[in-house]
Amino acid sequence: MANIEPFLRRVGLGPEGWPHARLLFWRGLLLGTALYLSLTSDPERNLRYNAIAFIAAYIWTYYDGLIVKQRWSLAWTEALFLHLLTVQFGKILILIFGSPLPAVG
Repeated sequence: MANIEPFLRRVGLGPEGWPHARLLFWRGLLLGTALYLSLTSDPERNLRYNAIAFIAAYIWTYYDGLIVKQRWSLAWTEALFLHLLTVQFGKILILIFGSPLPAVG
């Protein structure tokens, strides 16, 4: 564990980048919670909500991105990372609180 800080600094993830990581974490948590709360029993609607969450992440990273501001050509990569983080937070919420869908059967 003592070697992790020098390793992170070597790859460019020093303490100056932690506020950005914190913002990305909270944005992913916010979108993940919205995705979790919008789950329905209709898979097609869930897929649409997932696409809407990606579009929201894309627009968010374009206007207020951590890495690329006002550049459509690179905002999609940051949006993709934010969306993957969003889906993982949604999965974590399902593991912690259970599925919000009613049990069938």
